[in-house]
Formats: sequence, structure tokens, C-alpha cells
Amino acid sequence: MIVPNAQPDDFRLEEHENGFCRIIDPMGVGGTLIRGNERALLIDTGFGLMDICPAVRRATSLPLIVMNSHVHTDHSGGNYLFDTVYIPEEELDKLSDGSLDRERDSLFQSWRFIRPHLKQYMTEGVRLTERILKPRYLPLPDALELGGRRLEIMKLGGHTRASSVVIDPSTRTAFVGDAISPTLWLFLYPTGTIAQYAEKLDAFCQRTDIDWLQLSHKSTPIPFAFAAYLRDFVLRARIERSEIWPNNRFSVTVYRYAEQDTPYGEMELFFCETNLQKD
Repeated sequence: MIVPNAQPDDFRLEEHENGFCRIIDPMGVGGTLIRGNERALLIDTGFGLMDICPAVRRATSLPLIVMNSHVHTDHSGGNYLFDTVYIPEEELDKLSDGSLDRERDSLFQSWRFIRPHLKQYMTEGVRLTERILKPRYLPLPDALELGGRRLEIMKLGGHTRASSVVIDPSTRTAFVGDAISPTLWLFLYPTGTIAQYAEKLDAFCQRTDIDWLQLSHKSTPIPFAFAAYLRDFVLRARIERSEIWPNNRFSVTVYRYAEQDTPYGEMELFFCETNLQKD
């Protein structure tokens, strides 16, 4: 076990009325479990510093399908605990280049100042890359069948090259990972542009089978209308309206564009200069 003090009960289960369960570690990350009649889908595997499997089995005994909404350290670090994982194939290289380990250490170094109460869980210097390569990786399909529950998968990009959302028409809910959020990070993939992301958001906003957005790092779903507001918000971002982010842990200058008085509270966009390039 990687974290000596971690026990299965350190994961918190949050049951939601529309048939899914959030499985959350003490640092506020983990996965989302969607149950069908025959199978269950686990979206994201957490940091991988604790074994999420006992918590998953507390939530369901159904055969399990595992996927990553995108390949970041807090969403795919626990992949090595499973035999097969579906991922956005455009991000396959991130599993083997060591960036997940570097991301985790860098994140924990900054978190130690703002989340000191979680220090015991922020284990640095752990190398999971070799273990993460053990599962069989398959490209995300267009849809997954859970038995009485058909889920559609759509790529939005923006946050990463191929950040993907899972759409459940039966409960009119879209599980959006980190691709949609009041605090949105685009600079983590600096060759993508805001215009490209806004175009995909626009296509997503045209759907008529979604009422709710479930974010990875928030317990309460937010209205689908937020996606259209976010599209317009990111298009308003300009360097001259932004500030340089002083807590930068990346190799490029990061800007923070914010609006305080919105129907959704304060909204933030973190981006770099290349995100403003025209297509």
C-alpha cells in the first residue's frame, strides 16, 4: 500500500438520486460510478496513491468497465489497479512519458501551502509510470452499454487534447470531468486554442437530451445552461483583461481571466498565450 495510513474507508461514497455514485478520496478526487442492470462504469481512477477498488466494491458488485475522462494525474493515476482501461487515444503518450508523476509532485508541492491538513496523503516521489503501463488500454468508444443504460461519449478537448464527457440520456446528465467548470484550466495543453474549444462547446450546447452537468470535483450537479454561458465567457478572455498567475508551476506564462458577478458566481479561466491564437 502506497500511503501507510490509508484505509478503504478513507474513500467517501456520495450516492445521487439519478443512479450514480461519486467515490472520493480525502483529497477530494476519485471517480464516478454509473450503474446499469448488467455492468457499471467507473469514470476516472484518482491519484493511485490509495487503492480505490475496495470503495468501488462497496458501491457495486457488477462487472466493471473503467475509463479516463482525460489523462491527468488525479484522473488516471490508479489505472494500474485495473486490467483494462478505456482512454482518449490522443492522450496515450502521457501514460508513458513520466508526466503524470511530475504533475502529481508539482501539484502536491503547491497544495501543501493551501491544504496542510491533507499533508499525510500528499506523498511525493512515488513513481507510478511503470505500473500504469500494465493495463490493456483501449480507445474510448462512441458509446457504452451497461444494460438498460446506454451512455454516449463525446470529446470536448480544451482542458486536454481530448477531454471527454459521458452523456446519460436516461437521467439527462452529462459527466463532464474537468472539461467544463467555473474554474477552467486550458493552458495544460498549450497548442489548443480557445476558439477550437468554444466551437466544440457550441456543438455540445445544441443537445436537447441534457439537463444537468456533473463535474469531477463538485458534488452538486449544475444546470446544462452553464455550458452556453461558459462558451461566451471563454471567448471574452484577453491578455489585457487578465493577470499573470503568480503560483505558476509550468514552463510558460499563465494568465488568469476572471469575472466576479456572473449567475454562477466567480468564474476563472487559466490559459497561456498560444490559447489565443486564431485557427
